[in-house]
Amino acid sequence: MNRFKGIALTFSLVFVVVWLAGCAGCNPPPLPSGMTPTSGPETGGTLVKITGEDFDMKNGVIVTFGGKSAQSINVPSKTQVTCEAPAGEAPAGMAGKEVEVKVANKGQPEEKREQITVPQKFTYTDATPPEITTTDPSDNEIISEYEDSMQVMNSLSITFNEDVNSGTGSVFITSGTSEISGKATGSGNTITFTADEHMTAGNAYSITVSSIEDAAGNALTTPYKFSFTIQAPDKVKFYQVRPGDTLPAIAVRPEVYGNSDRKYQLRLVEANQDYYDFNPNRLFVGQQLIVPRGKAWGDEGAEELHTAISDAFTDNFKPLGEITVDFHREEMQGDYEAFVVTEGTVEYIKKIESEKAFSDLLILNDETLPLDADAITCWIPQTMRETIDFGKGSIVTVICRTSVGKGYDREKKEQTNEDRVMLNVLGIFAIPGLSTPADESDLIA
Repeated sequence: MNRFKGIALTFSLVFVVVWLAGCAGCNPPPLPSGMTPTSGPETGGTLVKITGEDFDMKNGVIVTFGGKSAQSINVPSKTQVTCEAPAGEAPAGMAGKEVEVKVANKGQPEEKREQITVPQKFTYTDATPPEITTTDPSDNEIISEYEDSMQVMNSLSITFNEDVNSGTGSVFITSGTSEISGKATGSGNTITFTADEHMTAGNAYSITVSSIEDAAGNALTTPYKFSFTIQAPDKVKFYQVRPGDTLPAIAVRPEVYGNSDRKYQLRLVEANQDYYDFNPNRLFVGQQLIVPRGKAWGDEGAEELHTAISDAFTDNFKPLGEITVDFHREEMQGDYEAFVVTEGTVEYIKKIESEKAFSDLLILNDETLPLDADAITCWIPQTMRETIDFGKGSIVTVICRTSVGKGYDREKKEQTNEDRVMLNVLGIFAIPGLSTPADESDLIA
């Protein structure tokens, strides 16, 4: 009897050992054979179905995409697993990358658990909108260096963090209330906007970039805005004609008037019409034009016309206060070498009728100019008499060469024996709007 019990016990122990050894087959590794879909956005969330055999319904499974755990895993049968793909390891940089998908049964001991790779790989697709990284010009840039104020630039570029489709979205440019028309083209990650006309100095430009898409069709989420300014050039007093220039084209230049109004064209004509080589309809390259401006021409706070004219004689021009009798005697030996451009109010004009006299006398009153006399005496060649179409009280600008001669007593209206600086008129211009008509009563015979 005891022998029978021993045999039964031995048999039972052998059965348990065999059962335990065979239980390894109770939790075999999974055998995945397929997966759909095989791609999804890099931001994750794609519902994926994995098919195969031996999926652990009781304990569940572990699914990883490129080593990152999937979410919402479900095992409805031994032949199917569903889950949501996780976001890529670095979502913004996962577009187009393939990762391995692996499945493991939780019922297997952790130390023996096998991760079995699905035959297909999962590809992450681009789901991130493009971003603008740089622009040229940059935001708030001030452009101050250029060769031609009317042709500073006609294009700008916008660079993204990935390749984009230049045929999508829009690049909208304005200057003030005006839209700048043009066309956007691109290559790779850069879009270039080329304007139909050049952008000019003295203007600010605002740019709005909207709805540009990347290769996957992801669009900018919000419009991107930037702006830049092309600094206005200094106003010129003298302009040198360029190829193709016309008076309207010159007037509209920012360094001239920056305005195409006809009154500015007429101003150029009036200031330059006394020059023998000036023809408003036949300007020639290299020709120099006076650009008049100032209060006398209706410009608030602008410089006076005589300052502009003085630049025409830069080489020999001397400040009026430096032209003294001693200067002539010591430095110039009486030569007519110094040019003066001055402005003053006509006090009276002495009309000289004499065979020996070749000049008329113009007296200007200008207390701001420190001459060695109480007024400015200008000698006008009689050949210029016809140009005197103004009268007493007019404000005139005079271009002169200097010399030394006898002064003129304004009260006695006669010459004095005292030497003083004389101004010999080369040109005289009445300031528009500040001149009075010529009157015989203004002439002192």
